[in-house]
Amino acid sequence: MINWRQLEHWQVLPLMLAVLAGLLAGRAIPETVNPWSDAIWPLLAALLFTGFLHLDLRGWRRNLVDRRFLGLLALLNFLLLPGLTGLVLMLAPDSTPLRFAMALVLLAPCTDWFLGFNLLGRGNPERATAAIPILLGGQVLAIPLWLTLFFGPGELQDFGLERFAAVFIGLFLIPLALALAARQIGHRLPVIEPVINGLKRGGPILLFMPVIFLVVATELAVLDGRLMRQLSPLIPLLLLWIGLGLTLAWLLGRLGRLAIAARRTLLFNAASRNSFVVLPFALALPAGAEIAAAVIILQAMVELGVLSVLTGVVPRIIR
Repeated sequence: MINWRQLEHWQVLPLMLAVLAGLLAGRAIPETVNPWSDAIWPLLAALLFTGFLHLDLRGWRRNLVDRRFLGLLALLNFLLLPGLTGLVLMLAPDSTPLRFAMALVLLAPCTDWFLGFNLLGRGNPERATAAIPILLGGQVLAIPLWLTLFFGPGELQDFGLERFAAVFIGLFLIPLALALAARQIGHRLPVIEPVINGLKRGGPILLFMPVIFLVVATELAVLDGRLMRQLSPLIPLLLLWIGLGLTLAWLLGRLGRLAIAARRTLLFNAASRNSFVVLPFALALPAGAEIAAAVIILQAMVELGVLSVLTGVVPRIIR
């Protein structure tokens, strides 16, 4: 039987293997791998569907008991961390696709890894569950506003926003609606609920690996040696963002006098971003902006490494 908790903790290792395998396949046998690019979109839709299964509206209201925690969480994700993102973007290399991808992923709070690593790090699962609808709905409204502020309407228009509408409907709204319907069916038919819970727990982990392999093999391998030269300056910036974000979350938890487990949850929320949801938007950018997808993947790898460390550190520093 698969130990999902262990796999969640160490999933950065298979993710790195998927990246390496994609690079090797894309360079060695591009004529074989390139036809597989059409498989990326249905795999992404399935990935987002399993991620959205964590959204359970039935039990949401009874978890809305800690208004102070939810208010601080909203303040952190939709005001403080976007402000921090704007500051970090000033230090980023002068590449519009690269900076756009950084902004896109850093502005999007996670709704999947956040739950798993919060549980591993002894946070409060009820508060984390109550936060999911706020995080999901809030980023849909806040991200376009912050992107317009950072880049301006003219620069955003160059990205071909009509593609984003198709991605939003096909890879966000439809999987979201199907996931909510599946949760309702699971509540009414108990025999189906174990299947849904299995998809919810294991689906994101197992589907993200082939998605990353295909994206790297078909989209990023063409960048060759330029890839690491362009991405390496981002690693200290991403670590800086996470470090400052964790500091903001720690200060908010202290100033807001949150309970110990809720303060831990706020830290895991600050460190986790929504690479699942924003990767399709990076892939929808025009030709020549392939580096954007590489930025999303790099951020996911850095984030997973940090979250794995935090599961052991956070319970010790907040106790």
